[in-house]
Amino acid sequence: MKKTVLILLLVVFVFSSTSCYPGANNPEEIELMFNSFSHLDDYVLLTHFQLVVKGEYYNRSEIKYNEKETNIIFLDENGFYSYTFSKSDLFVEFLYTTYDDFVVTKLGEATLPAKIINSYYGDDCFWFRIDDPSTDEFKQIHYRWNTLDKTGSIVENVDDNYEYSPNNNRTNDYTFNYQSKIFDKVLEIVDNDTGIKKTIDKSILKSFEEGRKISESNSSTIFSPEQIYVIDDDIYFVLGFGVGVLSEPHYYYIVKWNFNTEECTFITSTCFDYFQEWVDDMIIINQ
Repeated sequence: MKKTVLILLLVVFVFSSTSCYPGANNPEEIELMFNSFSHLDDYVLLTHFQLVVKGEYYNRSEIKYNEKETNIIFLDENGFYSYTFSKSDLFVEFLYTTYDDFVVTKLGEATLPAKIINSYYGDDCFWFRIDDPSTDEFKQIHYRWNTLDKTGSIVENVDDNYEYSPNNNRTNDYTFNYQSKIFDKVLEIVDNDTGIKKTIDKSILKSFEEGRKISESNSSTIFSPEQIYVIDDDIYFVLGFGVGVLSEPHYYYIVKWNFNTEECTFITSTCFDYFQEWVDDMIIINQ
């Protein structure tokens, strides 16, 4: 009986927490709200399912090389780095694709020592975490392929902050750490030169007009600053906003926060028909 009551209370809490603002879950009202904000197209956004280039949407599943599925892992201002992988023979092709006309350049190829567990990018290199094939015991290593000298090598240990870098290892000026709260995340930012630490949490939305409107609307997703892009002292990051229990539609919006002044500015937003799960990368271009 107690278990049943707890379940009912949980159900009531979930539905009350997603409808505590009158009309806030109305897709038309949320659409009107985001459409009333500024919309700059000088960005590229890579979600789990789609690539958005200056407002143009591409399904990642349709971005192929010689009919093979590609895995995009890093964005720059002119194009993106990706790779193909054959599980049968562990063969990898390293690719660079321009945003204009999606022209593909094959950078090189390699045969990995083991299957890919995780992939990422940093310091002009493709990185793959794999099982160490030299031992039957549990041990993982990293295979690194350099895009400049076209060579591969094994790295025994890689720091988690490098592998899971929130800004894909683009800058050493700041260190970023996440602290999880019950329903939201807090982003800690440390200036590596001065050691000064500052934090970004949900209260930051109250500091600018668009953020106040967003915070007064009820989202089915938590406040969670995702991929980060740094230009001097300006720190750009992505936030999600889901509509309804299933987060359909699902919005991502980009804000700019200055480390020195702590001023926050709304940059742009984009809408998806369905929940995108997470953001893999984001950059600001034409700056």
